[in-house]
Amino acid sequence: MDVVGYTDRLSYSPGQPITVHADVQTATSVSVDLVTLRLDDNLALVTSEVAWTAAGDYDCVPQQHCIGAFLAADAPQTNSETWGFGCWVQPTNPTADGTQGLMAVHARGGERYGIALREGHLVLWAQQPDGTRSVVSKTSEQITLGHWYFAVAERDAAQTQLTVTKVGATTNPARTTDVGAARLPTLAPSQRNVTIAASSCRDIAESGVGWRGVCEEAFDGKIQSPFVLNRTLTPEERAAAGHADTSAELAKATDNASIWDLRPRAGLRPSYPDRHGRHEAAAVNLPISGVTGLGWDTTVLEFYTAPEQYAALHFHSDQVA
Repeated sequence: MDVVGYTDRLSYSPGQPITVHADVQTATSVSVDLVTLRLDDNLALVTSEVAWTAAGDYDCVPQQHCIGAFLAADAPQTNSETWGFGCWVQPTNPTADGTQGLMAVHARGGERYGIALREGHLVLWAQQPDGTRSVVSKTSEQITLGHWYFAVAERDAAQTQLTVTKVGATTNPARTTDVGAARLPTLAPSQRNVTIAASSCRDIAESGVGWRGVCEEAFDGKIQSPFVLNRTLTPEERAAAGHADTSAELAKATDNASIWDLRPRAGLRPSYPDRHGRHEAAAVNLPISGVTGLGWDTTVLEFYTAPEQYAALHFHSDQVA
């Protein structure tokens, strides 16, 4: 789309001023008109121009968007050669064009690594400081709409791998292995070194209407209990994570880790601390809280009655606060 925009209100009374905000990919002149919309007898859309003194051409320049809900998080640094990160995820638009980021970490030296959804497949990618990105591994089967998955990227002395488990399945249909393209990183010392529900973020700051920031490759769907570990999962932990949210057990077994608890929180500027209470995740553009999560048993209909069953956030790539 060449031009995007919005008005400052959803409805107006006669005589009220209208403010229009618009953005373009490159600086140009845009035409502004006022029209009525109706359907004809064949249900085809018909527009009719309305005389308006403000109609005409206006200069428009590119704007910096803050569109898409995501989390910008701090995570501990680690110099370990054994490392991992992941989350429980339920995509709502898995076959969309382009890339949707689930998690990304910023490494020392400017590299970035992440798990993303691309054309129905989950991938582990690596990006060099010059912007060159390569796919390290990719699931062989496509993600199915309406299902929860456990996705974890790990590195040990032998290999780098992305393991994706369909929650509740008796087998693991989407396991992938190292193709030799990357090593999982040591986290960068800067703050906000982890992005959740996008592939990158920047300019994170608080404002009067909540957290603001810019992200790339935003995600559509639910995420629960994202984590960063200084070790790989045991086979028993990986198997258990394919059936339930085991983040509380992971937190107990790992000292230097961040595992974020996304249960409902009050306030317009929510931040989500990890289970150790040390590294917060700022919620930009207010991802929807209090939604059914991995542990919902269908019998509890109020999130305040059993918040552990509503421990997910729902992210939208076009969300604004």
